[in-house]
Amino acid sequence: MPLHDANREKDEVIQGRDRVTYVLEAPGHEAGDFSVHVEREGVEVSAHDLRVSRRLPAPVDPKTAVTRYSNGVLSVSARRV
Repeated sequence: MPLHDANREKDEVIQGRDRVTYVLEAPGHEAGDFSVHVEREGVEVSAHDLRVSRRLPAPVDPKTAVTRYSNGVLSVSARRV
C-alpha cells in the first residue's frame, strides 16, 4: 500500500502495545462521508475530495478495527497481531 498522498491533511500513526491507531485531521466532513478500509498492513480512507493510504508499522487484525470521527479528527484503531 503506498504512503499517503494527502497534502493538506495531517496524519500520524500511534503504535501501542496492543493496538495501532491511525489519526487523520480532516475537518469539514461528516462521519458518514468516510469510507475506511483496513487491511493487515495498512489503512485506506476516502471521502469526497480526500483519499489517503497509509502503511501501518505493525500488522493488525482488520476485524477488530474501530473508527471514530469527532471534532474534525478521524481515528482508526485495530488490535495488533
